[in-house]
Amino acid sequence: MSARLRFACGACVVAGALSLVACAGASPAGGEIRLRTEVRVIRDDGEERLGIAPEQARTAAAGAALEKALGHAVRVDVDAALTPRSASGLETQTASALEGLARYFSDLRQDGLALEFVRRKLVRVAAKYRAAEEHADASFDDETGTLLFTMREASHHGWLPSRYALDAAIDGALARDLERRFAKRTETSLSDDELEAYLRLLLSRPKVRTRAQSKEAGEEARAGRLLLLVRFEKRARGTPVHAEVEKNLARDVGFVLHRERQAPAFRELRYAYAGWVDERFFKMPKDERRGLYEALLGRTPRDEVCTSDPCTLLPELDRVTLALRFFTEAAPRDEGDFDAFDQALCVHIEGRDGKLERNRSCSSVYEFFLATEAHAERLVDALVRAKRREFLVAALANARERMPILLSALERRGGALHAESMRMVLDLDDYRLRDQRRTTLRHEATRLWPRRPDLRPLLLRILLEDYAASGRDDEAFARLGAEFGPIDAGLFARFLDEGPRSVELSPQLWPALKGVAAPFDVLAPRLDSFIAKRGVDAAKTIGALAKRACETRDVAGLRAIRQVLERRAKGGDKDGEKDRSALLLAARDCKAEPPSR
Repeated sequence: MSARLRFACGACVVAGALSLVACAGASPAGGEIRLRTEVRVIRDDGEERLGIAPEQARTAAAGAALEKALGHAVRVDVDAALTPRSASGLETQTASALEGLARYFSDLRQDGLALEFVRRKLVRVAAKYRAAEEHADASFDDETGTLLFTMREASHHGWLPSRYALDAAIDGALARDLERRFAKRTETSLSDDELEAYLRLLLSRPKVRTRAQSKEAGEEARAGRLLLLVRFEKRARGTPVHAEVEKNLARDVGFVLHRERQAPAFRELRYAYAGWVDERFFKMPKDERRGLYEALLGRTPRDEVCTSDPCTLLPELDRVTLALRFFTEAAPRDEGDFDAFDQALCVHIEGRDGKLERNRSCSSVYEFFLATEAHAERLVDALVRAKRREFLVAALANARERMPILLSALERRGGALHAESMRMVLDLDDYRLRDQRRTTLRHEATRLWPRRPDLRPLLLRILLEDYAASGRDDEAFARLGAEFGPIDAGLFARFLDEGPRSVELSPQLWPALKGVAAPFDVLAPRLDSFIAKRGVDAAKTIGALAKRACETRDVAGLRAIRQVLERRAKGGDKDGEKDRSALLLAARDCKAEPPSR
């Protein structure tokens, strides 16, 4: 049985011949396709049919949508080898393919440049059979305006290739069109209306080698694209495309830092890229800055250490100077956790008890600076000028095994920062600093004691902390004078002036005070401020001092302690009665030890 249906569509087909050909007639103007032409679909498959034609309606609607998306009609040619055997199958395939095309070109509205190009250039869509084609592919013929699909067989989507193949064909054709348009233009000659198209050209160039290129030629082509993009950045400033330019420049840092890009052929690109980083690093959006920081400073590219200035990779950029600017530049308001400033400076929260807190990791600039002594001196200069305690604390907390390099640089710089840094390592409560007390500081005390008498009060505290932590007995403490030098009354007094912790350590130092005639006379004037800072917690130290007085039968010393406590008791407030009682009890008179059972 034969049936004849009529419907209108933008892309018209006739089935029954060996190919599908648009059936629009030529206009008097010549070659122009008229829309909404009459189409006849002839089928004779012997099947009983309903009185309606849903596939015809789908095809008509899809054709209208396709025409609307493109702004004009197109001719559609399909090889017979790609069509189904039945007329009903042909109707379904045609409807599905036209729907897919309409949907694709409708979605293309999100890409204004591509849509404008397609509307201007596309006049024909052709699906061709290729026996050797493993996967359906697409290409665009610039001369004829034909979007060509090649495949071995149609899929359930009809004779449409994948969206990826369609994108590649359109993007490639657009790039060639833009290449011709801007072939003899430079970024300085562009109007604001042309910036988006020119950027699209730079971003559309192949980033990897093609089959027709050698590896070297592909890398040089990509380097050329990136060089043009760097130059374009200045022209794009203050325009809507600038953010996209810097985003792509930052994304390509890995390409620039690759070892192969250190060849002379890439020198011009390296100079241009280094200049852009130096000028724009602290002005660009935080995401791009964070990416560049991680590549340039946070983790050394390719696990190489920057042991010279300039560095081996991208020698045109002075990375040391760039890193130093973190100590002088103000962090933008949108900077947050894990962004470049947070990672570079790695600031910790310092509690009242000296405990350092930070709830996230960091890849700071301190490791970068402490790779060499020369860089460490630059870091110390920056810390001195910044005069910000949190930076010095962060440097010490992140120095780790490179702590000796930092302390040596601080010593060479001179001033009070060297001693203050060692005090911080002693006083701050952080797991990374605890190991340094037992290793680096112990070594520093041994090294500096003979030639730095001005530091001996602090060095003595370092030695006592080490002895106390390792559980040394009185005999070991008594040998301190023989091993390092006599501890006289002047040194003992300066040691106590180091702070409350020195007073707490003084009972253990007692065996080494043989050269001090009246140690309690040195200690007593400092007990008042010690108790004021420690409160009732001072009772343990007071008790230990009283015990030392009893052991040495120093009645005058014990009396000196009690006099300090009694003066505080008389001048104290009522709320401190409990604390005063505890302190007086700790300094009770010497009593005979109870007999052992």
